[in-house]
Amino acid sequence: MRSARQRTSHNFVTHLLATAARFAADRRSAQIVPALQDTTMRQILVLLAIASALGGTVFEAQASEGARLTVARLLSLYDGEPVSPPLPDWPASVPARLAREQAELYIAAVIDEGESHRWCVAARNLPPHERDALLVTRLRTNAYAQQPNAARTLAALLSSDFPCSKPQRAKRHTP
Repeated sequence: MRSARQRTSHNFVTHLLATAARFAADRRSAQIVPALQDTTMRQILVLLAIASALGGTVFEAQASEGARLTVARLLSLYDGEPVSPPLPDWPASVPARLAREQAELYIAAVIDEGESHRWCVAARNLPPHERDALLVTRLRTNAYAQQPNAARTLAALLSSDFPCSKPQRAKRHTP
């Protein structure tokens, strides 16, 4: 549990990072800070702000086994339900879009962790949105929806749904 000082500090940092993300996302800000004329630089700043803001909100202890994100919370993010209330001056679509992107990034991170040695998602050549939709559909089943650890549950699904084919051994040619 966080102390009152830690919560206040975290809220300040979260607000500061959200403001920085809005500033970076606004194309007019490139007139003020020339480095933000580069679209990649703006995207990096927005992603860093989101990741930093999530550090204390999404990943608070939510479940047993040290899980940082439950399957239910991952599904809520995917459905566009933000972790914390949006800032008053945000357009209505922004929090939902950010929540969805957080879920997509989480799924991508789990996939990257075991790609080509525990599972082979890339071999299926599915576009990311189709791959994510397939995994989320499977997560919504009763067998998975109440699992306390989203990363472990995704790993189990990836292992079963996207197995790597075993390399064929060359046959020995005996004369």
